[in-house]
Amino acid sequence: MTLPGSAAANRQRAAYDRIYASSGLHEKTKFYRWVTKNLRLACGCRLLDVACGEGGMLREAPAFSVDAVGVEISMEAIKRIKKGMPQARVILGDAESLPVSASSVDAVTCLGSIENFAKPLQSLREIYRVLKPGGVFATLVPNIYFAGDVLQALRCAEEQKPFQRYERAASPRQWKQLLSMQGFSIERMHGYVKTAPLFREGRLRSLKKFIGSHLLAALCPTNLAWSVLLVGRKTTPPSSGVPEPAWVWRVEWAYPGKPELLQEALESHE
Repeated sequence: MTLPGSAAANRQRAAYDRIYASSGLHEKTKFYRWVTKNLRLACGCRLLDVACGEGGMLREAPAFSVDAVGVEISMEAIKRIKKGMPQARVILGDAESLPVSASSVDAVTCLGSIENFAKPLQSLREIYRVLKPGGVFATLVPNIYFAGDVLQALRCAEEQKPFQRYERAASPRQWKQLLSMQGFSIERMHGYVKTAPLFREGRLRSLKKFIGSHLLAALCPTNLAWSVLLVGRKTTPPSSGVPEPAWVWRVEWAYPGKPELLQEALESHE
């Protein structure tokens, strides 16, 4: 299905359809419960989950008496949601042009996705538009100073490998600055370290990775976490300034000799 949107967004849609038609993307149930708890929303609040993926937030929000609706760019992801939750409300659309009225939701979440958007600044402007004044915004973003990567570098070992079309990483301070310039006042920051499973599909995985990741999750300071959950509110109007430069993983590094992917990377910069 072709929807209105930029050429880059349409390419993103095709890429995520391929991902969700095969392996999919999701976190553990307890992650979505942790996020919903940290939103501190009143009963009956209306939540919009942007890039809702396989619907983890839509599944957990009702337990907190929160009315959740999802927006997802991939029809394949929506099929996965509907298979497990036929009653879930999810809209096919992209974050660059949210199919939601202005100032109509109490809270917005966008978890592990802003760094992968073709046009992240446009998406943040859309999130600002649909939030009510004083509405809550929470986003999970990657930390370039993740302790696990630092330890890997000290061992001269291989760091994390990006696998999505666009990947961006910055320090928690840089992410806060970016969101502040888009009109969001950040009130709280929580660290999140993804842990490795001991079993997957009934098969024993790496015991070393299992123990190491759980120790890191228990001991890692927030500023050195794998990702940070930033929770704030819609406050001041967005700034017209230019965000501080931050690290961006460039797609051409992984696909040398493919000019069409290089062009997509260039088009993603605002």
